[in-house]
Amino acid sequence: MTSARRARNGNKYLPARAMDVSVDAAAALEFARAAMARHHFTPHGAITGGVWMFRYGTPIDEFFSDILGLGVFYRMIGRSDAYARIAVWTEPLPTGTRLTVSLVTGIFQAPTVQTTITELIGDFTDAGVLIQAGEPFSGIDLPADSPGQPFPRRRAREEARGA
Repeated sequence: MTSARRARNGNKYLPARAMDVSVDAAAALEFARAAMARHHFTPHGAITGGVWMFRYGTPIDEFFSDILGLGVFYRMIGRSDAYARIAVWTEPLPTGTRLTVSLVTGIFQAPTVQTTITELIGDFTDAGVLIQAGEPFSGIDLPADSPGQPFPRRRAREEARGA
C-alpha cells in the first residue's frame, strides 16, 4: 500500500483535526461539547489534564462491535450506532488555545466525527473566535503519548525504531 493511499485511508477511518481559537481552554471545550451533543456523543468522565473523552454507544456496544467484530454485521443489518470513543484536548497558544479532536475507536462513526468537526469549525467561525483550522489528518499520525492516538503502543514501537 502506498503512503498516499495509507494517508487517505487513515484520514477516512480515524479522522483528527486541530483548530486554533482565540478563547480559553474551558470555552473551547464547551464549544466541542455542544457540537458532540448534537451527534449524540456523550462525555465519558471528567476533563483530566485538558483532555475530555466522549463516547457513542455503551460498553456493551463496544464489546459486540470491536471485541467480537460484529461491527460489520451491524452495518449489514442497517444499524449504524456502533461504539466510538473520541478524544478532545486543548493546548495553550500565545494567542489562545489549540483544540484537537481525534477518533480513537469506532471506525464506523468516522463520517459522523468528520461532520461533527466540520460543524465545530463552523461554530467557531460563527462566534468569531476561529484563528485557523488545520488540515484533516489521521489520528494514527499523532505521537504515542497523545490522548488521541488510537494505537499508542504500536506508535511507541515505531518511534523507538525511528520509523
